[in-house]
Amino acid sequence: MSSTGTAIIIVIVIGVLIGVAIIIQSIEHQRQQKRTRMQAIRNTIRNTEQLYGALPSCLVSEPLNHLISQHINSQWKNLLLLDNNAALQKAAQESLQKLSGFSPDNTYPAGSLTLLNDKNEAQKTTQAARELSQWLQTLKKSSISAQIINDLLSHLQYSHAQANIDCMIFDAIECEQMKGARVSIHQYKNCLNSLNNMHYFQKHDRQVFELSSHIETLLNQADETDQ
Repeated sequence: MSSTGTAIIIVIVIGVLIGVAIIIQSIEHQRQQKRTRMQAIRNTIRNTEQLYGALPSCLVSEPLNHLISQHINSQWKNLLLLDNNAALQKAAQESLQKLSGFSPDNTYPAGSLTLLNDKNEAQKTTQAARELSQWLQTLKKSSISAQIINDLLSHLQYSHAQANIDCMIFDAIECEQMKGARVSIHQYKNCLNSLNNMHYFQKHDRQVFELSSHIETLLNQADETDQ
Protein backbone atom coordinates (compact mmCIF):
# COMPACT_ATOMS: atom_id res chain seq x y z
CA MET A 1 0.00 0.00 0.00
CA SER A 2 1.27 3.41 -0.92
CA SER A 3 2.03 6.05 1.66
CA THR A 4 -0.92 8.06 0.36
CA GLY A 5 -3.30 5.16 0.92
CA THR A 6 -1.93 4.61 4.42
CA ALA A 7 -2.36 8.29 5.20
CA ILE A 8 -5.98 8.19 4.02
CA ILE A 9 -6.71 5.16 6.20
CA ILE A 10 -5.12 6.88 9.20
CA VAL A 11 -7.21 9.98 8.59
CA ILE A 12 -10.36 7.88 8.27
CA VAL A 13 -9.56 5.97 11.49
CA ILE A 14 -8.86 9.21 13.34
CA GLY A 15 -12.09 10.67 11.99
CA VAL A 16 -14.05 7.62 13.14
CA LEU A 17 -12.43 7.75 16.58
CA ILE A 18 -13.21 11.45 16.90
CA GLY A 19 -16.80 10.79 15.83
CA VAL A 20 -17.16 7.96 18.35
CA ALA A 21 -15.67 10.17 21.07
CA ILE A 22 -18.11 12.97 20.23
CA ILE A 23 -21.06 10.55 20.30
CA ILE A 24 -19.93 9.07 23.64
CA GLN A 25 -19.43 12.55 25.08
CA SER A 26 -22.86 13.62 23.81
CA ILE A 27 -24.51 10.54 25.33
CA GLU A 28 -22.74 11.12 28.65
CA HIS A 29 -23.75 14.78 28.59
CA GLN A 30 -27.38 13.79 28.02
CA ARG A 31 -27.17 11.28 30.87
CA GLN A 32 -25.72 13.93 33.16
CA GLN A 33 -28.44 16.37 32.18
CA LYS A 34 -31.05 13.69 32.88
CA ARG A 35 -29.53 12.90 36.30
CA THR A 36 -29.38 16.60 37.16
CA ARG A 37 -32.99 17.11 36.07
CA MET A 38 -34.17 14.07 38.04
CA GLN A 39 -32.31 15.21 41.15
CA ALA A 40 -33.82 18.68 40.86
CA ILE A 41 -37.34 17.22 40.60
CA ARG A 42 -36.75 14.88 43.56
CA ASN A 43 -35.46 17.81 45.61
CA THR A 44 -38.57 19.80 44.71
CA ILE A 45 -40.83 16.93 45.79
CA ARG A 46 -38.89 16.35 49.02
CA ASN A 47 -38.78 20.04 49.97
CA THR A 48 -42.49 20.51 49.27
CA GLU A 49 -43.38 17.41 51.30
CA GLN A 50 -41.21 18.57 54.20
CA LEU A 51 -42.76 22.04 54.23
CA TYR A 52 -46.25 20.61 54.02
CA GLY A 53 -45.50 17.99 56.67
CA ALA A 54 -44.31 20.65 59.10
CA LEU A 55 -47.76 22.25 59.07
CA PRO A 56 -50.06 20.49 61.60
CA SER A 57 -53.19 18.96 60.08
CA CYS A 58 -55.36 21.27 62.19
CA LEU A 59 -53.96 24.21 60.22
CA VAL A 60 -54.18 22.64 56.75
CA SER A 61 -57.16 23.62 54.60
CA GLU A 62 -58.63 21.43 51.85
CA PRO A 63 -57.68 23.94 49.11
CA LEU A 64 -54.07 23.98 50.36
CA ASN A 65 -53.95 20.19 50.41
CA HIS A 66 -55.44 20.09 46.91
CA LEU A 67 -52.92 22.54 45.46
CA ILE A 68 -49.92 20.80 47.02
CA SER A 69 -51.26 17.39 45.93
CA GLN A 70 -51.56 18.65 42.35
CA HIS A 71 -48.09 20.15 42.45
CA ILE A 72 -46.44 17.01 43.81
CA ASN A 73 -48.41 14.81 41.42
CA SER A 74 -47.19 16.94 38.50
CA GLN A 75 -43.59 16.63 39.71
CA TRP A 76 -43.87 12.85 39.98
CA LYS A 77 -45.24 12.66 36.44
CA ASN A 78 -42.27 14.68 35.18
CA LEU A 79 -39.90 12.39 37.04
CA LEU A 80 -41.49 9.21 35.72
CA LEU A 81 -41.26 10.53 32.17
CA LEU A 82 -37.50 10.60 32.68
CA ASP A 83 -37.24 7.22 34.40
CA ASN A 84 -40.28 4.98 34.78
CA ASN A 85 -38.66 2.31 36.92
CA ALA A 86 -40.56 0.24 39.49
CA ALA A 87 -38.88 1.87 42.52
CA LEU A 88 -39.90 5.37 41.44
CA GLN A 89 -43.44 4.21 40.64
CA LYS A 90 -43.75 2.79 44.16
CA ALA A 91 -42.31 5.96 45.74
CA ALA A 92 -44.76 8.10 43.74
CA GLN A 93 -47.70 5.94 44.78
CA GLU A 94 -46.78 6.11 48.47
CA SER A 95 -46.21 9.86 48.31
CA LEU A 96 -49.56 10.57 46.67
CA GLN A 97 -51.45 8.17 48.96
CA LYS A 98 -50.38 10.22 51.98
CA LEU A 99 -51.80 13.36 50.43
CA SER A 100 -55.01 11.70 49.26
CA GLY A 101 -55.69 10.47 52.79
CA PHE A 102 -56.06 14.04 54.12
CA SER A 103 -59.18 14.98 56.04
CA PRO A 104 -59.61 18.42 57.67
CA ASP A 105 -59.32 18.50 61.45
CA ASN A 106 -61.73 21.10 62.82
CA THR A 107 -61.62 20.04 66.45
CA TYR A 108 -60.04 21.97 69.30
CA PRO A 109 -58.38 19.96 72.11
CA ALA A 110 -60.77 20.11 75.04
CA GLY A 111 -59.43 21.80 78.15
CA SER A 112 -56.27 23.06 76.42
CA LEU A 113 -55.09 26.67 76.33
CA THR A 114 -53.35 26.06 73.00
CA LEU A 115 -54.25 24.50 69.68
CA LEU A 116 -50.76 23.04 69.25
CA ASN A 117 -49.05 20.52 71.50
CA ASP A 118 -45.93 22.41 72.61
CA LYS A 119 -43.80 25.46 71.94
CA ASN A 120 -41.44 23.57 69.66
CA GLU A 121 -44.32 22.56 67.38
CA ALA A 122 -45.65 26.12 67.43
CA GLN A 123 -42.26 27.55 66.41
CA LYS A 124 -41.88 25.00 63.60
CA THR A 125 -45.37 25.87 62.41
CA THR A 126 -44.61 29.59 62.16
CA GLN A 127 -41.55 28.78 60.06
CA ALA A 128 -43.45 26.32 57.85
CA ALA A 129 -46.28 28.81 57.26
CA ARG A 130 -43.77 31.50 56.34
CA GLU A 131 -41.86 29.27 53.92
CA LEU A 132 -45.04 27.91 52.32
CA SER A 133 -46.17 31.50 51.78
CA GLN A 134 -42.89 32.27 50.04
CA TRP A 135 -43.36 29.17 47.88
CA LEU A 136 -46.89 30.25 46.94
CA GLN A 137 -45.55 33.65 45.90
CA THR A 138 -43.40 31.88 43.29
CA LEU A 139 -46.54 30.36 41.75
CA LYS A 140 -48.17 33.71 41.01
CA LYS A 141 -46.80 33.67 37.46
CA SER A 142 -48.10 30.15 36.83
CA SER A 143 -51.47 29.13 35.40
CA ILE A 144 -52.98 28.97 38.90
CA SER A 145 -55.61 31.61 39.55
CA ALA A 146 -54.35 34.63 41.49
CA GLN A 147 -57.49 34.48 43.63
CA ILE A 148 -56.73 30.91 44.70
CA ILE A 149 -53.18 31.82 45.63
CA ASN A 150 -54.29 34.92 47.55
CA ASP A 151 -56.88 32.88 49.48
CA LEU A 152 -54.21 30.34 50.41
CA LEU A 153 -51.82 33.10 51.44
CA SER A 154 -54.55 34.46 53.72
CA HIS A 155 -54.99 31.02 55.24
CA LEU A 156 -51.24 30.68 55.85
CA GLN A 157 -51.19 34.16 57.37
CA TYR A 158 -53.82 32.92 59.81
CA SER A 159 -51.82 29.72 60.47
CA HIS A 160 -48.73 31.80 61.23
CA ALA A 161 -50.68 34.08 63.56
CA GLN A 162 -52.32 31.14 65.35
CA ALA A 163 -48.98 29.40 65.92
CA ASN A 164 -47.43 32.67 67.09
CA ILE A 165 -50.21 33.19 69.62
CA ASP A 166 -49.70 29.65 70.88
CA CYS A 167 -46.01 30.50 71.35
CA MET A 168 -47.06 33.50 73.44
CA ILE A 169 -49.37 31.31 75.53
CA PHE A 170 -46.60 28.78 76.16
CA ASP A 171 -44.44 31.67 77.37
CA ALA A 172 -47.26 32.77 79.67
CA ILE A 173 -47.62 29.21 81.02
CA GLU A 174 -43.90 29.14 81.75
CA CYS A 175 -44.16 32.53 83.47
CA GLU A 176 -47.05 31.26 85.59
CA GLN A 177 -45.08 28.18 86.62
CA MET A 178 -41.99 30.17 87.54
CA LYS A 179 -43.41 33.42 88.92
CA GLY A 180 -46.97 32.67 89.92
CA ALA A 181 -50.49 33.66 88.92
CA ARG A 182 -50.43 37.45 89.36
CA VAL A 183 -47.28 38.02 87.28
CA SER A 184 -48.55 35.89 84.39
CA ILE A 185 -52.03 37.41 84.14
CA HIS A 186 -50.83 40.34 82.01
CA GLN A 187 -49.20 37.96 79.52
CA TYR A 188 -52.34 35.85 79.28
CA LYS A 189 -54.43 38.97 78.66
CA ASN A 190 -52.11 40.00 75.81
CA CYS A 191 -52.58 36.54 74.31
CA LEU A 192 -56.36 36.85 74.62
CA ASN A 193 -56.33 40.27 72.94
CA SER A 194 -54.29 38.89 70.05
CA LEU A 195 -56.63 35.93 69.73
CA ASN A 196 -59.70 38.18 69.68
CA ASN A 197 -58.17 40.16 66.83
CA MET A 198 -58.21 37.04 64.63
CA HIS A 199 -61.40 36.65 62.63
CA TYR A 200 -60.28 34.10 60.08
CA PHE A 201 -61.76 31.01 61.72
CA GLN A 202 -64.54 30.76 64.29
CA LYS A 203 -63.61 27.19 65.15
CA HIS A 204 -61.21 28.42 67.83
CA ASP A 205 -63.84 30.24 69.86
CA ARG A 206 -63.16 27.39 72.27
CA GLN A 207 -59.62 28.67 72.74
CA VAL A 208 -60.97 32.12 73.64
CA PHE A 209 -63.23 30.45 76.20
CA GLU A 210 -60.42 28.33 77.68
CA LEU A 211 -58.07 31.32 77.91
CA SER A 212 -60.73 33.60 79.42
CA SER A 213 -61.62 30.94 81.99
CA HIS A 214 -57.96 30.48 82.92
CA ILE A 215 -57.45 34.22 83.36
CA GLU A 216 -60.51 34.36 85.62
CA THR A 217 -59.13 31.47 87.67
CA LEU A 218 -55.77 33.23 88.04
CA LEU A 219 -57.46 36.49 89.08
CA ASN A 220 -59.37 34.60 91.79
CA GLN A 221 -56.14 32.94 92.96
CA ALA A 222 -54.38 36.29 93.09
CA ASP A 223 -57.26 37.80 95.10
CA GLU A 224 -57.17 34.92 97.56
CA THR A 225 -53.43 35.35 97.99
CA ASP A 226 -53.89 39.05 98.75
CA GLN A 227 -56.50 38.37 101.44
